[in-house]
Amino acid sequence: MKSVKKIVSVVLAGILTLGMCSCGKKTGNGKSAELTVKKGDTVTFGSYGGKEIEWIVLDTGDNGALIVSKEGLDAKQVDDQTENIEYLWEDCDLRAWLNGEFYDKSFSDDEKKQINKSTVKFEKSPEEMSMANTGNDVEDYVFLLSYSEAEKYFKSDADRQCPISDTAKNNGGKDFSGNCQWWLRTSGVYKNSFIIVKDDGSYQITTRNTGSQTEVCVRPAMWVTI
Repeated sequence: MKSVKKIVSVVLAGILTLGMCSCGKKTGNGKSAELTVKKGDTVTFGSYGGKEIEWIVLDTGDNGALIVSKEGLDAKQVDDQTENIEYLWEDCDLRAWLNGEFYDKSFSDDEKKQINKSTVKFEKSPEEMSMANTGNDVEDYVFLLSYSEAEKYFKSDADRQCPISDTAKNNGGKDFSGNCQWWLRTSGVYKNSFIIVKDDGSYQITTRNTGSQTEVCVRPAMWVTI
């Protein structure tokens, strides 16, 4: 009889423990991130250029799922400034476009509720001779991956290769046998440059004036609850 009572007590304790647990992760907005995706999945979310956007799930965490577009969606400058000055992710034109026009037009009101604002950290060039040494962290809904994130989530040059979309080709994106070059938000060596992932998946870090190039593609990333 005592053993039966002991078993019942253990079961009840387990039920109470489960009742106090939060089954969904919390996002930066305080929402419960009950994710239906896992790392490596491909999902559709939003639309651009008249077609649904396909995304690759890179990671999951307290802020939902980190996703990056499967294709280079469009071809755009990071910034239209051409002087040899230090311009960074925090104040560049491409950041404003991604969190403005792209965000507003590519996602429905319901989809916007699933996009979680996140802290996007400043990251200088991995090269010791980098001239852009300081910058501020910012809060964004949509951003570009950094150099360290590209290294973390893509294990090889082949994994970093990115298909080019028809919209990007039509808007001046350079087509390398179906692949494209794509921007990272990390500053290059020089003050007016940003790191580029080349069509073969390797990096271009040291070239001057890269921020104003118009043939490089945009591969947005976001933290979402899906």
